[in-house]
Amino acid sequence: MNTQKHWFTIRAATIVLFAGMAWIGFSTVNGTAAAVEKPAAAISQEGLEEEIKTLLEEITAERKWTIEQRFDSILTWLQDAADAATRKKETSLAALAEYERQLKEAVYERAEPVAEAGSWGLLASILYSARVSSVVIDGRILHEGDTIHGVKIVGINENAVELAKGDQRWQQKVGMAFPVEANPV
Repeated sequence: MNTQKHWFTIRAATIVLFAGMAWIGFSTVNGTAAAVEKPAAAISQEGLEEEIKTLLEEITAERKWTIEQRFDSILTWLQDAADAATRKKETSLAALAEYERQLKEAVYERAEPVAEAGSWGLLASILYSARVSSVVIDGRILHEGDTIHGVKIVGINENAVELAKGDQRWQQKVGMAFPVEANPV
């Protein structure tokens, strides 16, 4: 017999003996001592083994019920955790979809404007820096002092480029083409 079963057997036997003695004592107090057929000392070993077996079955059934209750509470907790994770995932996906929508909207708003047919000198972008700035005009990267289509880049600011052709000077923003007056024709 392993140690745990042995311990339970001893404990169960002790409980049965105390219960038997308490029953005899209760019977005597109530005046029914004559009804007790066997004294506690006369309980047979077979009867004691049967009582212990019954007690162990009750203990096992109670422990089984307790384990089932704990298992049910663990399952409930796991289901709640899974539900929370699902809600978090759905919230994250919704936020991601909204972020993607905003990003697409921002990209379309900032897309390079398409120059009208026949226009030239389209300022596509400005890369401004305190040290070295550059612009993209008609697909070419240019700096201050460079010339394109006979138009000189006089200055580059954060939001506009200062241009000159002959005695004409003007500022041009991203998405704008050279004015008709600056036409090289």
